Amino acid sequence: MINSVGKKRILRFAISAAVALLSIVALVIACIILEAPIRQAAPTDVAAGSGVSFLGDTFVSAPHNGTAVSAYGADGGKKWETPLSSEVVSLHRAAPYLAVSLQNKHVVLLSENGAVVWEYDLKYNVKNIAYRPEFCKLIISASVTSTQNYLFAFEDIADFSAVTGFTYYYSADATPAGVGIDPKNGDFWYAEYNANLYRLSRDGLTQNGISKAVFISAHTPQSFFISDGGLFVFGAQNGNLNIYNSAFAPVYAKKLANARLNLVYGGGGKALSVANNGSLAFIELGEKVKVSAAGGISSAVGFDYSASGVAVLSSDKALAFYDSENANAVAACKVMKPVALVLTVLSALVMLVCYLTLFHSFGDKVAAAFRGLGKGMYKSKKYYLMLLPAFAFLAVFVYYPVAWGFSIAFQRYENGVFAEWVGFANFAGIFKNTYFTGGIKNMLLFLVTDLLKATIMPVLIAELIISMRSKRSQYWSRILMYIPGILPGVASTLIWVTGIYGSGGLMNQIFGAFGSAEYASFNFLGSVKTAMPSLIFMGFPWVGSYIIIYGALMSIPPSLYEAAKLDGCGRFRRVFAIDLPMIFAQMKYLFVTTFVGSMQDFNRVYLTTEGGPMGATYVPALELFKNINNLKDYGAAAAMGIFLFVIIFTGSMVLLNVKKSKEGPMV
Repeated sequence: MINSVGKKRILRFAISAAVALLSIVALVIACIILEAPIRQAAPTDVAAGSGVSFLGDTFVSAPHNGTAVSAYGADGGKKWETPLSSEVVSLHRAAPYLAVSLQNKHVVLLSENGAVVWEYDLKYNVKNIAYRPEFCKLIISASVTSTQNYLFAFEDIADFSAVTGFTYYYSADATPAGVGIDPKNGDFWYAEYNANLYRLSRDGLTQNGISKAVFISAHTPQSFFISDGGLFVFGAQNGNLNIYNSAFAPVYAKKLANARLNLVYGGGGKALSVANNGSLAFIELGEKVKVSAAGGISSAVGFDYSASGVAVLSSDKALAFYDSENANAVAACKVMKPVALVLTVLSALVMLVCYLTLFHSFGDKVAAAFRGLGKGMYKSKKYYLMLLPAFAFLAVFVYYPVAWGFSIAFQRYENGVFAEWVGFANFAGIFKNTYFTGGIKNMLLFLVTDLLKATIMPVLIAELIISMRSKRSQYWSRILMYIPGILPGVASTLIWVTGIYGSGGLMNQIFGAFGSAEYASFNFLGSVKTAMPSLIFMGFPWVGSYIIIYGALMSIPPSLYEAAKLDGCGRFRRVFAIDLPMIFAQMKYLFVTTFVGSMQDFNRVYLTTEGGPMGATYVPALELFKNINNLKDYGAAAAMGIFLFVIIFTGSMVLLNVKKSKEGPMV
């Protein structure tokens, strides 16, 4: 027979095992989902290409320096190959045709089976192309240089074999961002990099056949197209996606990346955006615009998009096919990575508890601990309920951002666009970052001097004030010493930058008064030799938190001083024999807070020299700040933050445990 204790142990083990099993199942499912690849295996027999595009459900490419275009299925099997009269320069979609720009300045249209529909001597390199079979209209933008760009508009082309010349000729000075044909009325549209959009029609034409700018984009466009539903879609040079309706009212505006945004329209209201930093996003142009982040392709130099997937040409001229059906699932799973990490840790802990419950003593101790915890929480339930809102806010605004930051350190992360797991690559990049590693020396120099300034001068000033016989003198001395601490830190820094170190400032005037012509107009913060000493000297006389030391000295019992005086202890010896040992806790407090603040500080450098001149004042915390705000490299910044956190945490723990048994009370 099993006694009650045995039954409890069995029940306890069963519950723990069930929870552990559920945790393992959830973890496995999360890992499977998180690793759901957006990429399919690249077709094995696709040659390295100079271009890539789609024709229906097949994607096409041309070998680098090749004179033929080949079509492939999603499995990589070749469907057809068409030889051409010259080397292929680029491929452009002109559904239901494929437009091919050749080295001999010809443009060729291919049908879905690879047949040559039309070949025309354009005499210029194709930049953009748009075709609307329902209006029998074709428009091509071409260029010679960045300031010599031309538009060729062809109309009434129901039969391409009968087209022998263009109907209209347009010239433009600005670089073309894209062309389009309005699906509602067949008007030609032309977007330039100068943020102007032109309507090319017979109405309101000016010189050279270009109408006046009817619309100016909110951001300088990098790419442009008109959807089947008549939406005007702009990919901006700053990474913004801007969409307008036919009346140019904004429909959608959001920053997708921190790099130039290139757009490809796949037809059927679906588009793809690829930024120059490789971030991908899928765009659905329905009644409501939907944008789904889908990871990144850092080496993409050419790409196209259709319902079957994404074809990408990499910088090494390799061609790959990407499945787009699970893009939304992958995007959602990227967001769930931190949850998966937490789940991994919890699963490991639960499995450990499950294993340890097999042992009688440990299981009983765990059960007793949980019973005691439960009883204590129930007994004080009203207090825990009152604390619950505070812990909830801490969890949302403190603990979650910290956990999220740790997760980002292992990712190549674009805010709101994608999150790609890169392991320890960001940490390895820290040691390759010369700005970060080069700033460690300056950080240590600031640390040593900050610690000296935070301890020596406050103790000296507090000792001098407390030695005054007059209470009135002590009172006014404390006030005068405390006033500088009230001033805002930024304002105090600017006073030093402009009023003391600035041109014609106090330092220049002092040296000028002593007849030093060299330093009478010297830029102390602009010289490699004097920038660091100048920053270290800032804040003189470094009064700091003397009030803490003063308060600690005031709390020393007068009887100790009287006994020391009777023993013949002088004032100087009293400082080291009585004062410093008695205020050791306060000294350690200043030491720890200064250590943490100095390691994290970049404000004095950012507000004065920004790391210059020539990196002479750079510190790691400044590089972290610039990676977040300037480079938008959140993964690298998070890795730097963890690196500094480990150093700061370790140093703080060491300092907090120094001479712990000899401490007095902490203020």
